[in-house]
Amino acid sequence: MPQLDTATGDWLRVEIERLWATAHELNELRALLAVRRGDIGLDIAASNEAERILGSTAAPAHRLEVGDSEPEVRAAVVAGGRAMGAVVRSTRWRSPGVIEVSQIVVRTLEGMLVS
Repeated sequence: MPQLDTATGDWLRVEIERLWATAHELNELRALLAVRRGDIGLDIAASNEAERILGSTAAPAHRLEVGDSEPEVRAAVVAGGRAMGAVVRSTRWRSPGVIEVSQIVVRTLEGMLVS
């Protein structure tokens, strides 16, 4: 494995961190994989909901299973955010994996409001 000088290594670490911090699509993929593996402690209903929201590139109304009107989408986004919050509050040990996936799902829902 080639050795990097300190400046290059520091730059690379900063760039990798920037990618992980700002690339929501990568976070969605990581969350979706965790949900599909079933290793984060979500119950079946929450896993299905997270997969439906994260695992599609369809229009928000289709992903949320509501009509195309803006008020219906907005109401479904709010309900989805509340549901994911309830999942976190009800998780016995408040697993870091559950919290992270829930946050990513909520961020995805928020993105649906501006799309």
